Amino acid sequence: IPAPAINEAGLFPNFSKQYVFWLKNNSTSAVNLGLGTNFVDVVTTGNAYIAYHLNSRFTCVTDIDNDGTFTDPLATTGTQSVNAWAGSPIAMGTLGLNDSDSGSGADEAKCTMTVTLNNVDNSYTSSSVRFDGVFNGTQTP
Repeated sequence: IPAPAINEAGLFPNFSKQYVFWLKNNSTSAVNLGLGTNFVDVVTTGNAYIAYHLNSRFTCVTDIDNDGTFTDPLATTGTQSVNAWAGSPIAMGTLGLNDSDSGSGADEAKCTMTVTLNNVDNSYTSSSVRFDGVFNGTQTP
């Protein structure tokens, strides 16, 4: 994901957008990867509290049954503010062993990050935010 991963200007109350991306366990070792993510390099303009009210949530699916469709749940996180995601990594499930193919298996996940700005007044209009998402893979036997 090129940096910055999110770069949204002109935000407004009830803003909502989805970002779809793929994660893959490309390890050459026979290990699963426990995933965690957090946000770094958060920069905001406009309303100083935008990062406290802009929320994000991840939903990831995989092809654990190897049927060629990414419909098997891997992880769904709770909804957290951008500032909350900027803390310690939040767990996002486990990718399976690298199966050396592309397009199926538990080693790949299709993830959707949904970003929303709800329950704010018009003082947030025209604010902007940018940040990167860091995905950490911890090897698990």
